[in-house]
Amino acid sequence: TWVGVGIKRKGLGGFFKDITMPSGLPVWIYPILIPIEFFSNLLIRPATHALRLFATMFGGHLALMVAASMVTYMVETLGGIGYLAAVAPGALGLFLYFLEFMIQCIQAYVFALLLAVYLQGSVSEGH
Repeated sequence: TWVGVGIKRKGLGGFFKDITMPSGLPVWIYPILIPIEFFSNLLIRPATHALRLFATMFGGHLALMVAASMVTYMVETLGGIGYLAAVAPGALGLFLYFLEFMIQCIQAYVFALLLAVYLQGSVSEGH
């Protein structure tokens, strides 16, 4: 989204010049800096955000799966007493569910905030 908005606002050349050539630097450093900024802004940044979101969701789902497996294991192996013993991992699973929900809400807020910052940077004049 922020790339499309930046290109629409500044044009293709202006947008790429703005994200790869920060102002106030000596001209001789641009051949080194342009590839670094290009890969950083257009490839590495989206990839790291996607990996962070995937890892957060995967970790939460994995913790829920472990808690659910503990409940199943206790009920199947311990018989009647297992139902009573399964209350603790069941409560843990419920706690983890709400913890994961809270973490995902925070992730959504962070991604919305980052989108706003990136959009502002793509439409502002010379950052």
